Amino acid sequence: MKKSAPHQNKIKQLRIKKGLSSADLAELIGTSRPHMSRLENGKSPLDADWILKISAALEVPTTDVADVSFTKKFNMMSDDTMVGSILGWLLEANDHYKAKLSHKELSTWATYIYKKSAKRPNADLIRDLTFTVVEVIKLSRG
Repeated sequence: MKKSAPHQNKIKQLRIKKGLSSADLAELIGTSRPHMSRLENGKSPLDADWILKISAALEVPTTDVADVSFTKKFNMMSDDTMVGSILGWLLEANDHYKAKLSHKELSTWATYIYKKSAKRPNADLIRDLTFTVVEVIKLSRG
């Protein structure tokens, strides 16, 4: 049985729906076709920058790009750019620390971090908090 990528995303589906080839999307976001393929297949980290670039190129919300769901209520009250950044940082930290957070855990932590940071939206502090959260989770699991 083939093992699935740790962070499945919807890039390929969205790209095809938009009528774009992998090379077309790669050109739109400023990367190579091989790198685009690795992003689509979860073999390259899908960090905040890539999520934002891809969502802008495909003209979809950032939460449509990565397969981490948020509640409808949360989506309606959120700043899409901040959600995308937090989600990207969580995915990046998850890969960096090899924490193996589930999609549900990623969603829960993204919601928590967004709510905690909404009053003081400082990208550097939020990124540090995100990496700290994932590092603590990884350490607590041994």
